[in-house]
Amino acid sequence: MIHLRALGGQDLRQGDREVRAVLQQPKRFALLLFLTAARGRLLRRDTLLAQFWPELDQEHARAALRRALYFLRRALGDDTIAGRGDEEVGLADGAVTTDIGEFEAALARGDARRALDLYGGDLLPGFYVSGAPEVERWIDGERDRLRRAAAALAWSLAESPGARATEAVEWAARAVSHSPDDEAAVRRQMALLERLGDRVGALRAYDALARRLAVDEFEPEPETEAVAARLRVRPAPRPAVAGRELVLAVLPFAVSGSAALEFLGAGMPDLIFTALDGVDGLRVVDPRALQASIDPGYGPAAGLLDITHTVRGGVIASGGQLRIYASLEVRGGKTLGRADVAGASDAQLFEMVDDLVRQLLAFRPDAPAERLAHLAARATTSLAALKAYYRGEQPFRLGRYRDAAPAFDEAGQLDPTFALAFYRLAGSRAALAQIDLAREAAAQAMAHRSRLADHDRLLVEAQDAWLAGRPADAERRYEEVLAGHPDDLEAWYLLGDVRFHANPYRGRSIREARQPLEKALALDPSHLGALAKLARLDALEDRQADLDARVERYLRLSPDADQSLAMRALRAYRLGRGIEKASLVAALRHARALSVAIAFGDVAMYAGALDELEPVGRAMLTAVRSPELRALCRLMLAHVMLARGRLDAARAELEAASGDDAPWALAVRGLLVAMPFWPWESGYVAETTAALRAFDPSSAAVHTGAPLALHTGLHGQIRVYLLGLLAARTGDGAALADMAEQLEELDVPPGAETVVERMARTLASLVRRRKGDAPGALAALEGARSDVWYQTAVGSPIFGGTYERYLRAELLAACGRQKEAAGWLAAIGERSPWELPFVEPARMLGSTL
Repeated sequence: MIHLRALGGQDLRQGDREVRAVLQQPKRFALLLFLTAARGRLLRRDTLLAQFWPELDQEHARAALRRALYFLRRALGDDTIAGRGDEEVGLADGAVTTDIGEFEAALARGDARRALDLYGGDLLPGFYVSGAPEVERWIDGERDRLRRAAAALAWSLAESPGARATEAVEWAARAVSHSPDDEAAVRRQMALLERLGDRVGALRAYDALARRLAVDEFEPEPETEAVAARLRVRPAPRPAVAGRELVLAVLPFAVSGSAALEFLGAGMPDLIFTALDGVDGLRVVDPRALQASIDPGYGPAAGLLDITHTVRGGVIASGGQLRIYASLEVRGGKTLGRADVAGASDAQLFEMVDDLVRQLLAFRPDAPAERLAHLAARATTSLAALKAYYRGEQPFRLGRYRDAAPAFDEAGQLDPTFALAFYRLAGSRAALAQIDLAREAAAQAMAHRSRLADHDRLLVEAQDAWLAGRPADAERRYEEVLAGHPDDLEAWYLLGDVRFHANPYRGRSIREARQPLEKALALDPSHLGALAKLARLDALEDRQADLDARVERYLRLSPDADQSLAMRALRAYRLGRGIEKASLVAALRHARALSVAIAFGDVAMYAGALDELEPVGRAMLTAVRSPELRALCRLMLAHVMLARGRLDAARAELEAASGDDAPWALAVRGLLVAMPFWPWESGYVAETTAALRAFDPSSAAVHTGAPLALHTGLHGQIRVYLLGLLAARTGDGAALADMAEQLEELDVPPGAETVVERMARTLASLVRRRKGDAPGALAALEGARSDVWYQTAVGSPIFGGTYERYLRAELLAACGRQKEAAGWLAAIGERSPWELPFVEPARMLGSTL
C-alpha cells in the first residue's frame, strides 16, 4: 500500500519504505497528488498538459508527461498507473491513500477530534511546482479549503457547551492559528476569552494581532479596536492590587556560609521567576532586566518596569543545613509576609523553592487559593545541571559563545530534559555559525518545552522557527510574548535580531530592528548583542557619535568578546581613524577566520569604505589556510572590485580563485557574468557559458566545512540555473526555457528545497518576463518560501538570492507597485558582501521610482 502525506509537510511511503525518488521531484510529486484528487477517475492527457506544462509546445509537453508517468511507474510499480487508450490516465483503484482523504472521511462522519488529529497543518506548506501556475492555484485553493474546514472544526470544539474552560481556550487558539491575520477570528477568540473571564488573555490576543499588522503598516479594523477598547475600560472582576496587575520583582538574594552556593545569589531570582511566571493576575519582571535596572551605574528603573511588589531574601548554609528565607513587600511600603524553609542539603533545593513560593503566594493580595496549583513547571530537577547552566550564562552574556556552549552542553547532558539549557546551547551554536548543531539543540528544547511556563515555551518555539528559517513565525511568537510581558528582555532583543538578519530577504530594511533593540538596551544597558547590532545600524545611518559611544561601551564591557574585532574595525573605518586601521590589519592577519570574515562584512556593508576594503580582504587571505577558504576570500574580493566598477580586477580575482577551487569559482563567475547591468565583453560571456556547459558536476569536491558545504550535492542544479541566467542575459529564449525544464527534472537534495525552489522560480519568472507577462513573472517570485537562514545567505551568493531580489524589484516597478519595489531595493547591501555589485544598480533603479 502506498500512502501520501501532504498536510503539514510531504511524505510518500510504500509500506515502511520512503519513496525518496518521488519526493525529490516536486512536479512529479504534485502530479501524483493531482491524480489522487481525481478519486479513481481517469483524466485526459490534454488536461494534465495544460495544468503542468503550459510553457511547452504540444510535442515537448507530451514528452514531459510520458517521462513523468514512466518515472512514477518505475518508482511506485507498474500497476499504480491506470489508463484508457492513449488519451486518458489516472491511478488504479485503491493504489494510493492520502491523509487528505482520511481527514475528509473523519470530517464527513462528524468526528472533529479525529479530523484535527489528522490535520497536521497547511497542505504542502511552502511547496512549489516550477512552470505550472495553474497547479499552484489549485494547491492554493485546496490549502485554503482544508484550512477553513480545520478552523471550523476547532471552533466547534471551542464553543461546545460541554467544553472545559482550558480546552475551550486551547481549541480557540488553534482555530486562530490557522488564519492568524483573520480579524473576525481574533474577535471571536477575544469574545470567548471574555466570556471565560480572561480579559487579560483577550487583550493579549488583540495586542498580538496589532503587532503582526503593524509589520506591514496596517492597523486593526475599527470593529476590532472597539472590542479592545471596551475590554480596557471595563474593570476586572477581581483586581489583584487596587485595580491593577501585580508586578513582582525578585531581588538578588544574600548568600552566607558556603562559597559553593554563591551562584544562588543570582540563581534564586531565576528559580522563583520560573516558579511564579504564568500565575494568573501576576507578572514577574525578568531578573536580567531587573538587575540592569538597579545597577548603580545606570540608576533605578522601578518606574520603567512598573514594579508594584518585591521579593527579597537570603540563603544560609550552616551545620550541614540549608535555610532559605524571603519576604513579600509592597514597593516602598510594608511587608505582607515572610516565608522560611529548611533542608538537609542543597540536593533539596527545588523542593525548598516549591515550599517557599507556596508560602509567598499565600501572602499575595486577594490571591485566589485555587491558583496555588498553577505554578510553572521546574526548568530542571538536577542541581548539577543548574550549576552548569549558570556557568554558561556569564560568558553568554559577555558574547563569549565558545566558552558558553560547553557549559550549556554539560547542563543538557546532566539533565536531558533541561529545555532552557538546550535553548541557550542553540543560541550559542548559532552565534558560532554551527547551524546544524544549533538546530539539534533547538529540537531538544522543543521536545521538553512543556515543562516551561507559557511565555518561555513561546521563546523556545520562536527560536526553533528562526533557526529553521521561518522568520515570520519567529517574529509572531516574540510579539505574542511581548503582548503579555512587555518587559521581557529576551523577546525584545530576539525580535530585533530576527528583523536585523531576515528583513532584507523579505523586502524590508534592517533599520526596523532599531526600536526593539533599543527597548532591549533600555532594559539592560550592558546587553552586548543589542550594542553590536545598534552599532552597525549607527554606522549604516552615519550616526557617528552613537557609533563611537556604543563600540566604546561594548569593548569596555567585554574586550575579548567574539565580535570585538569586528566592532573595532567598524568604528575605525566608519570614523576614518588611520592609526587604528593600521593596527587592525595587523591583528586581522592572526585572528580566527570567522572573526575576520565578520569584520570584512561589517566594513563592506556599513562603513562606507569600499575603496579601503582590499587590505582587509588580503588579511583574510593570510588568516585562512585551506584552498577552498582562500577561494572564498578571493571571490569576495571579486565582488568588491566589481562593485567599484573594476571589471578587469574582478576577473583577475575570479581566475585566481579558480586555482584554489575551480567549481566554486566557476559558479560565482557565472553568477557575476549573468548580472545584466555590468558591461562584460560578449566573448567573456560566451566563454563562461561554454565553461559551464562543459562542467561535470560529479567532478566537484565534497566539502564538509561552512560555507562551501552548502553547495555539496547542488553543483548540477547550480550549473543549470546559471546557464538559464546567462541565456536570459543574451536573449536566448529557447535555451532559457530548456534550462527551466531541465532544472525541474533534477532531484532536490534533502535540506536544499528552498534554494532549488528559488532557482526554479527565477528561471520560470524570466521565461514569463521574456513573453511580456510581468504580472505572471512577479507571481512566480512572490510565492517563494521565506525560510532562508541568514548564515547560509551570508555564506553563499547562490543562497543569498540577491539576483532574485533585484529582479523582483524590477517586476514590482513594472507592475506599478513602486513603494514595494523601493523597499526591496533599499534593503540590498544591508546583509552580505555578496550583495555589493547590486548596490549601485539598485540605487539607480530606486532613483527612477
